Amino acid sequence: MKNLTYVFLSKVREHEKQIWLITYASGSSDLTPELLHEANVQCDECYTITWRESKYTLIHLDSVHRMRHPALKTALQTLNTTHGIITSVISGYETLSCNTAHEDQKIYNHPGFKRMVELLNKKKEEMRIWLKNGEISTYKKGLLWKYIESTDHKKKTHGQLVQEIQKMTQKMQDYEQLKSANQALQAALEAEYTRSEQFYNDLLERKEECHDLRMRLIALKADHTWTPKTS
Repeated sequence: MKNLTYVFLSKVREHEKQIWLITYASGSSDLTPELLHEANVQCDECYTITWRESKYTLIHLDSVHRMRHPALKTALQTLNTTHGIITSVISGYETLSCNTAHEDQKIYNHPGFKRMVELLNKKKEEMRIWLKNGEISTYKKGLLWKYIESTDHKKKTHGQLVQEIQKMTQKMQDYEQLKSANQALQAALEAEYTRSEQFYNDLLERKEECHDLRMRLIALKADHTWTPKTS
């Protein structure tokens, strides 16, 4: 009986997540740490951006306060009633996103998360950032620290360096593809130039032939006028 209870609790525990990405209407108030804590969502990291018609809030919960989907959904329903937080969705993703076994559903593949990383490295002032401990630029355990592109290489973690190498590898592959495509276009352009040059030379020869024939007709005092055909 104890073993069965342990297995049951373990399965329940597997569904509790520490990292969540919440999508809601851009007209809603920000999901600040204060609002989340009020709804018993005890986050220790909170990042929010507004993009197009939606807001996205990325949160991290410590291991003691991690939550399951139904519990977080209930908390958001409470915040909807008390503070007018209106949840929304974007195509292909749910309101509440978390890392799952499916690679395409990982949070880092979410458009809202990708936009967050983009702003982090280009327009950081557009992000609302809160960390219980440290600063985003120095807190290596933070959710977004490894995505900061300006971090000194000597201070980067192994994961960051691997990710950077992967990006460079992808860029090299893209470069090789573009190089091959460019070479193909160059070859096609040279072939077309050769054909055009040949056509031009043929045209000059025909023009010279026409001139010679005209001069012969003149010498023979024959009609050498030419009238274009009409359709």
